[in-house]
Amino acid sequence: MKLYEISELYNDFMYALENGEIDLEAIPDTLEAIESTFTDKVDNIACMIKSYEAEAAAIKAEAATLTERAKAKQNNADRLKEYIKAHMLRTGMRSVESTRAKVSFRRSESVEIADEGEFIRYMQESGRNDLLTFKAPTPNKTAIKAAIKNGHVLPFAEIVEKQNLQIK
Repeated sequence: MKLYEISELYNDFMYALENGEIDLEAIPDTLEAIESTFTDKVDNIACMIKSYEAEAAAIKAEAATLTERAKAKQNNADRLKEYIKAHMLRTGMRSVESTRAKVSFRRSESVEIADEGEFIRYMQESGRNDLLTFKAPTPNKTAIKAAIKNGHVLPFAEIVEKQNLQIK
């Protein structure tokens, strides 16, 4: 029997009880049987939830481990690139080619800003906002909650109480 079917059975039983359709002697046993079935079903589902959550946590932990390993491997590769680059520049070699790899330099350009804060201030003062990017503001929900609790009325914002299922 599915959980929703047990819920319907319980509601039907309560409706019949309210309308006097059930013998008073049958109430304790019937109610105990329905509640027992419901409790067993909820317990089984709760155990499945705990199992899924444990698997999810294990996968997240493994993902974190793999991310760390990937970062370490990338750091090693970056260090070796700098090592090759330094020695190729030192010797004046512009490219090295073998059957397994070809290493060469490629020209590129990038902008470097010595003091980002001063640059931003200067651009804003001179009206050159076209050279800046702005991130869209987002609501600070922690501050909003504190403000509402302190009696402030904020349009479009409210504290909503939720019922969160806890399984231990």
